[in-house]
Amino acid sequence: MDEPGFRRDTRIRKLVFEPGTEYEGLVIRARGVSVQEWVDITHADLIPLFIDRLVEWNWLDEDDNPVPTTEEGVGSLDASDIRSLASFWFEECSVRKAPFQLRKTGPADLVVAATSNGSTEMPMEPLNSDELES
Repeated sequence: MDEPGFRRDTRIRKLVFEPGTEYEGLVIRARGVSVQEWVDITHADLIPLFIDRLVEWNWLDEDDNPVPTTEEGVGSLDASDIRSLASFWFEECSVRKAPFQLRKTGPADLVVAATSNGSTEMPMEPLNSDELES
């Protein structure tokens, strides 16, 4: 092939939770997943992978201390919160980026907006009561 090589730097995904949602004000930055990881993933593997890929976030504990992005720090939080966040992150990793807004239908009715610097903002909508039971 005579074309110059293409290389993409590791992407950092940014999830921003909008006002009026369950995680209002939370901002998460985490590395994406490879195609092989995406194919191989099971629900049981998702949370450890999410913790492994966490770069930073602004989660505070009850005493307003930052919760570390370590297994111990994340492990101290409510399991349903981390399952939800890991699912949002994993879904975000499979969304194609574009210079315009994409609308994806699903339980949280996510709207993903690609920004010029490659980060992504995901406004999160609260789930209705029957979706919270799953």
